[in-house]
Amino acid sequence: MPGVGTPEPGSLNWYEAIAFLEAVFANHKVIGCDVMELAPTSDSIVFEFTTAKLVYKLAGYYHNLQN
Repeated sequence: MPGVGTPEPGSLNWYEAIAFLEAVFANHKVIGCDVMELAPTSDSIVFEFTTAKLVYKLAGYYHNLQN
């Protein structure tokens, strides 16, 4: 995602990252998450939307562990 402070070429795509994070929550006791380095651009809201969706997913994974 280019709208970050330090974009990394060749990094995980959305589905790889979500599968990885879901596995982490399923197999480990997660006590916190830190989502940082969003650097929105003035010509698109895609990065903000993607970050919000990621935070929503993380909260859902955490909530599912509590029930």
